[in-house]
Amino acid sequence: MNNRIVITGSHSTWKSTILTELKKVLKNYEFIDEVARSEIKKTWKNPQDMTDTEYEYFQRKVLAEQIRQESLKTIKWDSFISDRSVLDVLAYSENLEEETYDILYKRVKEYLEHIPYSTVYYIPIEFKLEDDWLRFIWDEFQQVIDDRILRLLKEFKINYITLTGTVKERVDTITRNL
Repeated sequence: MNNRIVITGSHSTWKSTILTELKKVLKNYEFIDEVARSEIKKTWKNPQDMTDTEYEYFQRKVLAEQIRQESLKTIKWDSFISDRSVLDVLAYSENLEEETYDILYKRVKEYLEHIPYSTVYYIPIEFKLEDDWLRFIWDEFQQVIDDRILRLLKEFKINYITLTGTVKERVDTITRNL
């Protein structure tokens, strides 16, 4: 049984922290760390400082790598838990040129039709935005991304479980549902 679990939500909602805690208690799962963060660290260029062309290339690369990671984990393991999903990439890509966004949207739609997630955990904004240099630091943009993710979940007809509370409460919710 393949358990393809993703944790989605806007930036600075503790997705990575939850994944770190899950790694401590779940030994029969493979984990996918946030792909966008890994890609940023390769170039050491903050997305806020990228040109439109660089940002488009970055988003295309993140989507391709997210799909690659999910596919590899599914082949090698029965189950994985991912910090973010292909929907997150779409949410952050919406400001790209319409033609580019449409290409990414169709790719995500096709991907999810053939290989759907088994469980999606959505994390709403509950805490103050933290600046770690790698993420966007505007509260308004954090809310825009949150709204986009919720809209995409609805558009793709994806059921999800909302995670709230402390990190421990969130981890407990996930482990109870496995």
